[in-house]
Amino acid sequence: MAALNLNANLPVYIQWPDDAALTLIQRRRAYQPLFTTTRLHNQNQLWRGIARDIRNNHIFRPTRKQCREKWNALKSGTRI
Repeated sequence: MAALNLNANLPVYIQWPDDAALTLIQRRRAYQPLFTTTRLHNQNQLWRGIARDIRNNHIFRPTRKQCREKWNALKSGTRI
């Protein structure tokens, strides 16, 4: 019988290193003009570029989704 994963729908929180979070903020600010002129459903490419920049400069390896979620949490004051 397969084990039931009761936590399957719970969000997974990762600990962002301070330097990676700072790079996220810096890169998101640099991309601001593109975010204001790019449709919401086309912004995945922008987040992919930000995630790549973080991976290229840090040991930390976030996905584009993790970058977007961290950015939104930083804006809202939510801790993730």
